[in-house]
Amino acid sequence: MTGCRRAAAVLKSFSVSVDPTGALTGGIDVDAAPGLADQHELHADLTDLLLAVVFKFLRIGNLDDVDARAALLEPAQAEGAEYSEGALDLAVEVTGGYPYFLQEMGYAVWGVAEGPTITREDIATAVPTYEAKLDESFFRVRLDRATEMESIYLRAMAELGPEAQKAQDVATVIGRKSTQVAPTRAQLINMGLLYTPEHGYAAFTVPHFDKFLMRAIPELIIPPERPARSRRKT
Repeated sequence: MTGCRRAAAVLKSFSVSVDPTGALTGGIDVDAAPGLADQHELHADLTDLLLAVVFKFLRIGNLDDVDARAALLEPAQAEGAEYSEGALDLAVEVTGGYPYFLQEMGYAVWGVAEGPTITREDIATAVPTYEAKLDESFFRVRLDRATEMESIYLRAMAELGPEAQKAQDVATVIGRKSTQVAPTRAQLINMGLLYTPEHGYAAFTVPHFDKFLMRAIPELIIPPERPARSRRKT
């Protein structure tokens, strides 16, 4: 399916209905794409639709240390507050300098800090609230789109660490051959959950997804391999 036709197929799956007094209907002469934008969950369906329309999942890199600190410090200073050096050190360490994570950290610590200077202890106190917010609104929406086997593959990658992982190593953790889990890996790349930095390797498209997976799926349970069906002799 070409990119444009795939986008149209996903768009057809994504339907909007309005009451009879102002009904809004539309049609596209193409079959709907099954399993995409048809889950009846707004956040998941919109993600499928937007990914199909732009044909490409762009990665947002981490800010360098200077810019990450400025992203926290400058908004605070505009409100008459400051961060101690220790607070900035810990905040950048926890967030990894990822822009959205910095935003959520700033929001979380603003709710717990009492004085005009935000301390390292304030950052530490805010971490559980920060992680809970990311788990609910940022990471969970990604995991919820995955099938059972896709979730197992992601969790197996997290078991190996946050770096890019070799396909063979992930398959070994799952107890399968690379060829057996290759379709699962390909689908996760297609969904924008993984990307391939080099041949034979895959990595998470967002930082700290491995930490979330370890929290969300504490134990990696591998389902038994289904025996191959024997062919009847004629």
